Amino acid sequence: MDVNGVDASTGSACSTKKVEPSHVLLAMGLDEEDANGSLRVTLGKENTFEDVDLAVEAIKEAVETLRTPISVSGMTEIVPIQRYSEVSPHNYSGKTSDQPKKPFLTTGEDEIVIDEQVNLIINEKFSRSFSISPEALEEFATGYLLGEGLVASIDGIKKIEIDGLNINMEIDLADFDIKDLVVGSDCFGGWRYKIETINRVESEYTVSSNEIFQVMEKLRDEASVWQNTGGAHVAGMVYHGKFISREDVSRHVAADKVIGAAALENVDFSQAFMVYSGRMPADMMIKLARVGVPIIASNAAPTSSGYSVAFKAGITMIGFLRGNRFNIYTNPQRILIK
Repeated sequence: MDVNGVDASTGSACSTKKVEPSHVLLAMGLDEEDANGSLRVTLGKENTFEDVDLAVEAIKEAVETLRTPISVSGMTEIVPIQRYSEVSPHNYSGKTSDQPKKPFLTTGEDEIVIDEQVNLIINEKFSRSFSISPEALEEFATGYLLGEGLVASIDGIKKIEIDGLNINMEIDLADFDIKDLVVGSDCFGGWRYKIETINRVESEYTVSSNEIFQVMEKLRDEASVWQNTGGAHVAGMVYHGKFISREDVSRHVAADKVIGAAALENVDFSQAFMVYSGRMPADMMIKLARVGVPIIASNAAPTSSGYSVAFKAGITMIGFLRGNRFNIYTNPQRILIK
């Protein structure tokens, strides 16, 4: 609504653009759903009737937009649903009464994320299947090959051909044992062995705390599939003042896609950092170590295996990046506190 000149929130005026429910309404007895459904619009002595009309039209437009699902091309679809809800009776004071809630069903539509089985075929001999969002497949294949150590750079990829949901790739496997190195992007097994096959990330790249907060906010803003469906993960790469992001139903594949997209742009990974929505296990840290990304920041938690790999591989690991705080778990020298 602020785009249309109306500042509003579910809480006080100082809470504009925040998504948390009002603590005042919660203290008055409203549950979280009802509090989130409220809207604060403040009028002052300088407001005019034209301002009121503008606010009314902006609210109507916002409600109509929220009630109309719009699919993200190629990644989501609209499906019919029956929506279950409960109404909380309120007494005259506006507080929730002690009467039981009244349930009801309404017919509507919802937007859901699309996932498909995609097959990677390497040198016409080895194949693996993944349940992923069926877009940016060349970027996925590129990032997967780099993150699994099958190629050292994009120069080692001879061919990538997309045939529907099949990705045919040709690379030089002379120096690799395919049994040990080709594992799924959602597979955890074997990380203690694989960490011995990667080099430590040696980078003097630094980033400020302010930039970390700004980039995470930008990641949320650009995560249209997640915003519309709640069913996708998102990963972003920051380099030389630029930012790219990719979404996928799999958090590992989202990382593969953004690594692949950056590699195709010839990004120097030693001068870049990743922001990401998801836990940070060992296999995610190994991907970053293999391509040489020195910093990862996530709104979620690390695992003990991920912490161990980040420590040994020289990666700066940031977790619980939420609001105005975060935790630095390993190699803090790259973070400039401002």
